[in-house]
Amino acid sequence: MLFALLSGWICAKKRAHSVNSECFAWFPQRSRRELLVNMSILIVDDNEILLILLDKMLQGNHYTTLRATSGADAMKILGDHPEVRLVIADISMPGMSGLELLRQIKQSVTLKNIPVILCSVLSDIENVRQGALLGCHSYLVKPLQRNHLLQKVSQALAATRPAVASLTSIQTKFGVERNYCVGLIKAFQKLLHSQIQVMEAYQQNSDQALPPLLLKQLSEGAALLEAKELEDRISDVSNALETKVNIDSQLMRLTREMRQLYSALQSQIAATPANASKTGTDSFAAGQPFKWV
Repeated sequence: MLFALLSGWICAKKRAHSVNSECFAWFPQRSRRELLVNMSILIVDDNEILLILLDKMLQGNHYTTLRATSGADAMKILGDHPEVRLVIADISMPGMSGLELLRQIKQSVTLKNIPVILCSVLSDIENVRQGALLGCHSYLVKPLQRNHLLQKVSQALAATRPAVASLTSIQTKFGVERNYCVGLIKAFQKLLHSQIQVMEAYQQNSDQALPPLLLKQLSEGAALLEAKELEDRISDVSNALETKVNIDSQLMRLTREMRQLYSALQSQIAATPANASKTGTDSFAAGQPFKWV
């Protein structure tokens, strides 16, 4: 019965994943690893042995991971780490179950687009049904198998977009030196940081008037760095400001995406050799730096 449910689930999603049998397979290996660094996976399980096992299997395939031993801890981590692009959670946990965690994620304005994979035992048919109704992406049946895990993770991440193009991809796209790309990223980070501060200050005191936002500059930078999700969030905020509908919720989503992009850019800089990063900063200062504002 459970296998029939899972088979139906796979068939319903087959078209969405048919092109992505190997997630990011078309990227050069270096670019693929850079992208995976920018996509964290949150693993949630009250069994620390299984938690460590999942962590090792994913890290062994170049995924960046975060761990939580309860649903409550997972929600806190999601609030603090906007770079999380996938959640893998056990269904049966004390306190907040995996189903309740899934429900809270899907009800959150800022988290609802994060795919969730639930882990269940073969006989857990009713919870599988509930998870499907709540918007679960897919299931893993215990005991977990490495190949099955990696396939599900690959499919889930293929349905999401990277926060930003890899540094190698940006370098190839514009035909410029790597150090120049680093300088461009740092310039855009400054803009992101300033706008995040503006938005968070407004959200803490929404009685005040919304300060002017540099949406045009943000949109131009997002287009250059292929930050497609940020482009969409900027468009949503622009529409909300024009129609005066759902402004606060759209600003929350934009702020989270900006924080996620800032973190992804920081990871790219951290993975760049020190001499390239230093040269990139110097070249921007000495030449004609790209100005976002």
